[in-house]
Amino acid sequence: MDPHIRRDFRSLVLLVGISTISDVMPLINENRYYVTESVKMLQHFIHGYSEEHALLYDDTPLHQYYRGIGLLVTTLNQNEKLKYGIDSDTFGFLIGPMLNSPRRMMGNSELAFRLFQTKRSDFSDVQYVRPSDELYAVNEQRKAYVQSLTSRLFTHIKEEGGGPLDYMVFNARMKEGVAGLLSGNFTQKFGLPSIAFGMDPEGAPRKDIINADVTGTYSLTGSARSPETFDLHGFLSAIDADYPGLIAKWGGHAQAAGITVLAENYERFKEVFTNRYVAIMSERMADQEEPAVTSPFDGEYVLTTEAYDRLVQAGVTHEGERVPLHGHTSVFTNKTLWEAVRFFEELEPFGHGFPKPVFNVAIAMRDVPRIFHMGAEKQHAKLMLTNGLSVIHWQGAELFKRPEPVEMDKAGNPVPDNRVFIVTGELGINEYAGNESLQLIATDVCEIDAV
Repeated sequence: MDPHIRRDFRSLVLLVGISTISDVMPLINENRYYVTESVKMLQHFIHGYSEEHALLYDDTPLHQYYRGIGLLVTTLNQNEKLKYGIDSDTFGFLIGPMLNSPRRMMGNSELAFRLFQTKRSDFSDVQYVRPSDELYAVNEQRKAYVQSLTSRLFTHIKEEGGGPLDYMVFNARMKEGVAGLLSGNFTQKFGLPSIAFGMDPEGAPRKDIINADVTGTYSLTGSARSPETFDLHGFLSAIDADYPGLIAKWGGHAQAAGITVLAENYERFKEVFTNRYVAIMSERMADQEEPAVTSPFDGEYVLTTEAYDRLVQAGVTHEGERVPLHGHTSVFTNKTLWEAVRFFEELEPFGHGFPKPVFNVAIAMRDVPRIFHMGAEKQHAKLMLTNGLSVIHWQGAELFKRPEPVEMDKAGNPVPDNRVFIVTGELGINEYAGNESLQLIATDVCEIDAV
């Protein structure tokens, strides 16, 4: 193959990496190579890129593609989205969602394609708006829209009663393009497979935000998501085989799928999906031995703190029972932690099939000297621990709130905050003003009782 053609094909690896992450493909074998090379390619565009640099490219398809990547980097930089560096999460949480947002919100991907077709002459138009800026704005609208839908869904489930099992298959008056995101939020919260079907925003009564009555002869298109422990593809394959015609068409893999059912089959499909899942899980539980009392330290690694040292001596109770401190985990001290973090950095990229290491840290609120509240509404919490570790919990300001005014005892002394939490999360390095520090991004928080 001609070296120039080989180079041109190789440059497309960025799109392969974005697609691999966005479609939740396992990060093993060749997929790891594609994502690793994609990250390297994007890092190349970070250094010294500007809108002026975009004019250096000519208007061949390949150079327009390069120009589009550069504009994307420029927009993300200007919105301070790349200040912590680039890794596979940059694809999964920033670039992939941006490129997908027009299809989700407007029903087509024209704007995303236009980004990679930008010409030099476009910059001479005084009214020119970078496609990357438009993509960013549409994605911000998408995030707000999905957040609103998610809040309505969870409120509906709470108010209507029953339980999450009753809502594994649901419909919502929404744009069909965001159905997978809503399904994913349900699965993340409840740990259950789910399918969200999008109803016509204009066709359904406004009061029927969630679970409108499904009647008529039209088709419903839905998106399904599943936790890693459940094979969605095998599950849907079995239903399709046992109930011919119940599903009009579908396709996907173990953790995600697209599915279409006729309106007249919707309720029957929902019943079959739910009952079969309950039967499978009941059978699994019947085959298991009596579960042992588990520890709230359920991560792979534990970070030592003053609270941890006290728990080692005193023991822990959780949900009313005495529990072991932790099982088969590795314990890191402040001296060994930095070396471990550098080692884990060498193992990137992380993702589906090759998850990030999970850490636990015990936090006694009386040991926390400073708490910062972040966000437009001060809804996020950042705890600064005495060992130099910072713990960030998104939407955690209320959980870690200290009483105001400070409660006093009979002697006039402040009453200590005796709450103790086990925080589970992902550990990383925060770089700011040339300094590096360790921070844990919380994914779960469990309050415990110290013995």
